[in-house]
Amino acid sequence: MNRRNFLICSLLFFISMKSYASMYKTKIFKFIKSDKFLSGMANSVYSLASRSNLLFVGLFRSNEVLIIDTINNKIKQILPLHSPHGVALDRFGNLYAVAMEESSINFFKKSWFNKYKLKKKLNYNNIDGPVSIACSDNNIYIANYASN
Repeated sequence: MNRRNFLICSLLFFISMKSYASMYKTKIFKFIKSDKFLSGMANSVYSLASRSNLLFVGLFRSNEVLIIDTINNKIKQILPLHSPHGVALDRFGNLYAVAMEESSINFFKKSWFNKYKLKKKLNYNNIDGPVSIACSDNNIYIANYASN
């Protein structure tokens, strides 16, 4: 399976929702072809988040988070992060990413020019193998793989 087919399969539920999306005038995004994606099942895209025409893709095996401009279909920025397993955005557009193998929460601050920079890496004793993250107004929720 080539890279493009893998990514299309990964986003299949978006395509299956076409009639629902068209009812609400939502644009269906078709992913770009890029050499940043590994061939076949080696990609390990574990998490997606989007905001303001940007798509955030956590690539577990490539050890990076891609930020893709969905208007121009180009990779805008690549954030190095060991084993990203979950990505989420807060109401200000700042990025939170959990790294499963490092058992860390990573905070990337958004600049005025939509560039992201790692500001803080947190490791807590009670976080062991975080696999997913979600943000609300005043809370961050994390699902752990290895502990309660």
